[in-house]
Amino acid sequence: MSKRLFPALAASVAVLACAGGARAADAPKPLRVLVYDVAYSSTTVRREHTSGFSNSASGIGTGSGSIDRRFGSDDRGTLTVAVIAATADGGLVVDASFVGKSITQPVIRVAISKDGSLSYDPKTQPSAQALRLLPFLSRGLIAERDVNTGSTWSVQALAGAAGATTYRVTAFDGTRATLEFDESITVKGGSGFTQSAQGKTVYATDLLSPISIDLHTVIRHDVSIDLADTTDSRLSATMVSDTFAKH
Repeated sequence: MSKRLFPALAASVAVLACAGGARAADAPKPLRVLVYDVAYSSTTVRREHTSGFSNSASGIGTGSGSIDRRFGSDDRGTLTVAVIAATADGGLVVDASFVGKSITQPVIRVAISKDGSLSYDPKTQPSAQALRLLPFLSRGLIAERDVNTGSTWSVQALAGAAGATTYRVTAFDGTRATLEFDESITVKGGSGFTQSAQGKTVYATDLLSPISIDLHTVIRHDVSIDLADTTDSRLSATMVSDTFAKH
């Protein structure tokens, strides 16, 4: 999650040059394959300010002159991440796919920068499950950090945003670190938003990958003067297999 916004500004419009523009279907044999069991839920409340009370069947009227409309999704499935390349600047190129009970997404190529930001073809946006989990695979997440119990550090948001993510190491046994984190970020402007996130990950420091993740994210976006969206999402992920893991 280091120096990034997830998920709202975690993606740029171009895949890293090392991906070479090749289609995911043409990928070489993976260097590593990680599989996660992922549960994900999301609820968006769209609040529209009105001139008075409303009994609209499509929304819940309030006496304060606003209407709330709710949209939600809830799914559980398997996220597979095949590492295709590791770059000299600390990045990774992966092919990610998700198979859930209600959503299935075929392989999509994603570049994960060392700072945790994501790059992919905007025409084929990864699933919400992938967008939340993939930044935790960044090779710079704990790079050059003291991960002994009690350690804490903060990472500033990317340029154009204000805020930071604070990490705390609550347990460490030599190869497994439990990290708790708290993020607060604000982006101003026409497409601005505020984002807060809290959670915990059990992280394999020897393999640079999360064993489990629990993440709660709230994003508020003012669409217009009279319209605002608040999205509340939760992710719970547990590693099922890793070809790098020792057996």
